Amino acid sequence: EKRILPCAAWLEREYGEHGIFLGVPCKIGRKGVERVLDVALPAAERAALAKSAEAVREPMKAVKL
Repeated sequence: EKRILPCAAWLEREYGEHGIFLGVPCKIGRKGVERVLDVALPAAERAALAKSAEAVREPMKAVKL
């Protein structure tokens, strides 16, 4: 159906992040994520997303991912 839904997706420079799975809006098709939608966020929301990314990265460092 080519729907836009929030989902955990691998980021490759979207939202200024890379090498991490984060919940972001994505275009979903028959074969899964077709595209991560890089929506312009206000500064406060971008900072909150960066804080979330760091919270995900910390455990990754502990297990050396």
